Amino acid sequence: VRPDFAPALVVYLLQFMVIDMMLSLGFLHWPLVSPNYFHRVDRVLWRWNWSVPAKTANTTLLLVLLLVAPVAVATVVAVVQLAVKVWSAHRMLTIAAAGQTCSPD
Repeated sequence: VRPDFAPALVVYLLQFMVIDMMLSLGFLHWPLVSPNYFHRVDRVLWRWNWSVPAKTANTTLLLVLLLVAPVAVATVVAVVQLAVKVWSAHRMLTIAAAGQTCSPD
């Protein structure tokens, strides 16, 4: 319906359907019930990906920007979100490779 939204949406869908999916399933490496408990493994990753502000920024921010801001702004935000997700995936893989366990918290 709005082809001009394509740059922002392509970047967003890439990070959401590929990188974020890997992150969201990464908790399975540890004895956790869901990614909402990832703070037991790494509080920084949890804060940037599964805390309430992070979840809000990850899903709502881009959609709101597409409605109220130029597409270029939304695309920049989508690229920043992608960078955060790539950094998070790298950090999670590093933690897993180091054999870090979760706290009993």
